[in-house]
Amino acid sequence: MSWVFDLKESSSYGASATIGLADVRPDSRNTVAHMRGEFCGYNIDSKGAFLFRDRVGGRSLYYSVKGNKLHIAQDPAWIAKRIKSGINERYIREEYMTYQIPLSHETPYQDVYRVMPGEVVDITRSYKVTRKPYWKLANHFGNEPFDSKKFLDLLQDAVSFRRNLVNNKITAYLSGGLDSSSIVCLAEPKQVFSGIYSDEEFSELSYMVPVVSKIGCTHTRVEITQKEFHSLMPELPNILPDSMCGLGIIPQVIVAREAAKAGFEWAYTGEGGDEALSGYVWNTLVFVIADALRSLRKNKYMDRYDSMIEKGLAECLPAFIGILIKRDSKFESAKAVVDAWIPDLCVEDNVMNLNISIGLPAINYVDEQVGRYTGVTPVSPLCDHRVIEYIANTAPRERTNVPKAMLRAAMEGILPEKVRTRSCKMGFPVCAHKWQWPMLKDALLSLEKRNIIDVNMNSAKTLDRTSWAYYNIEGIANELDQ
Repeated sequence: MSWVFDLKESSSYGASATIGLADVRPDSRNTVAHMRGEFCGYNIDSKGAFLFRDRVGGRSLYYSVKGNKLHIAQDPAWIAKRIKSGINERYIREEYMTYQIPLSHETPYQDVYRVMPGEVVDITRSYKVTRKPYWKLANHFGNEPFDSKKFLDLLQDAVSFRRNLVNNKITAYLSGGLDSSSIVCLAEPKQVFSGIYSDEEFSELSYMVPVVSKIGCTHTRVEITQKEFHSLMPELPNILPDSMCGLGIIPQVIVAREAAKAGFEWAYTGEGGDEALSGYVWNTLVFVIADALRSLRKNKYMDRYDSMIEKGLAECLPAFIGILIKRDSKFESAKAVVDAWIPDLCVEDNVMNLNISIGLPAINYVDEQVGRYTGVTPVSPLCDHRVIEYIANTAPRERTNVPKAMLRAAMEGILPEKVRTRSCKMGFPVCAHKWQWPMLKDALLSLEKRNIIDVNMNSAKTLDRTSWAYYNIEGIANELDQ
């Protein structure tokens, strides 16, 4: 969807659109803070325009102000072509190639900006732009005891809320992980879809089967093949116009297309569980190190060195996190995480804040684009802001003692024990190192000639995170040239 307005023309007044799932439509800037769901949109009145987006980036919106025109779209490439934009080299070098997720409101296109999660962008009739957050997770951290019954009630309500906003043509994606399995068991759809590989090394079937048996649904297994993956690679600029995240989007498209063929228009996902419930391996690693630093307070040899311990927690750990999650080899790129660290919050709260404010919107964007491309729109109950706020308000030790401790406790008796108690984590992998990638060399040579970034031609041998990033950028640049 895309729109162009002249804010100085009264004919624009009254124009509005709310996209996605929302329980109300905003008639003022203050209304946005009371909305629930996965949404974005705009409203134009006599004061100008305001653009908005849900709290965790379930839906995306982009804009550009050029001359006396306001361009709004869900596709940033559409705006870029309309205003004859070029490549935003600073963003590509400093944000995308470093983290492969956005840290700011900039995009790969010059003069095209994203509305950030939990933000209202106010644009006056004279085209002055003001960005205001209406929601911050940092305001919701607390130290309350965990109540598994209350948490389960919130999860069930989040599932029901979304079901009531869509028609009955809803399925679910089942990966075999704790998050998607929990949502499937709570939603009980009649049919679920899973991506599988013939290679046993990447198989999650042993975790999928108990869930399917538990609720008695039809299980459609979609094999992800090298041939089909290759066939979709040229489509990447259309699938992912704002480059971010990794290789998993192609398998997601392959699975979603099968769901679309079966007549489904909506699909439950388990997105949000890793971020809200500290499910990433790097989260656990950081918590263990933080505990080790805190234990030094009891060490007699560290007497009077509390300030050094606090410095380690407040300064060394965020730098370490930046090094853990960055995708390039530049040591100084860890500064972005240091800048996002909130000194008044404990390590556990800071990690959740990073996951929700930076990591989750990127994951949600990928899901959203899969939906846009295939016609099967994702809905993610674990991204419900009431669920996330409850987790944040729970005592850090109760939510981080083991990965996803709260979800494991709430799903006891509902989720098959093999899945509920699993400790391994695979996600949605790609057999990249076992497949051939003939299209990479030409794409990287093309990117090298553009002189946007330094290209390592050794990456042409296989599809890893670096070559994937190169391929994305070359595709975007090629689209703008057409």
